[in-house]
Amino acid sequence: MDKLNEHKKNLSLLITGFIIITILCLVLYHFFENFLNDPIELKEKLTEFGSWGKLILVAAMAIQVIFVFLPGEIIEIAAGFSYGTIEGMAICLLGAIIGTIVIYALSLIHISEPTRQAEISYAVFCLKKKKTEK
Repeated sequence: MDKLNEHKKNLSLLITGFIIITILCLVLYHFFENFLNDPIELKEKLTEFGSWGKLILVAAMAIQVIFVFLPGEIIEIAAGFSYGTIEGMAICLLGAIIGTIVIYALSLIHISEPTRQAEISYAVFCLKKKKTEK
């Protein structure tokens, strides 16, 4: 009975998380869509922010990587149009790397934690397993 309650709890958490992510993606999508309709206006707004404009695009790209339902092409085009090809590419890559690191960190916390047999990391567990097989 405990397993059934645990599965129900996990399912309800999963559904709640999915609903929250969907709502957040819809809100962010409309924000990006309205904000990025006019590329000339976007370029002016980003140059008003100075260096913060680059950080805004890095954060937007990281958010796009984390919440995959958001269109990344809009951010990539905006970065390239506003800062040029090379600098725009660097901004997008930095945002993608940051988003990927966040996803990886979250996966380590939420996926590997229940599968651990002891207070050791999975890599150490694999190394110990190799040594015992020899």
